[in-house]
Amino acid sequence: MTSTFRIPRKELTDLYGRAVAWYARRTFGQVPDSAYVLAHHPRAMRAMFGLEMKIGRWKSLDPTLKTAPPRWSS
Repeated sequence: MTSTFRIPRKELTDLYGRAVAWYARRTFGQVPDSAYVLAHHPRAMRAMFGLEMKIGRWKSLDPTLKTAPPRWSS
């Protein structure tokens, strides 16, 4: 799959980049293109993957936020 980003990919060679690549492969099966682009700005990459890890730990959804089944009128 080719990337359509305007920013070129940066290799994940530093310690944090390798850790992110390992986690992404374990979780998603491959490293997303956004990780290579976010590697240009390490603080943004930490914030993005930190948020994804927090969301991944959610166990349940508030019942008021669940979608109701559609009501079709016949």
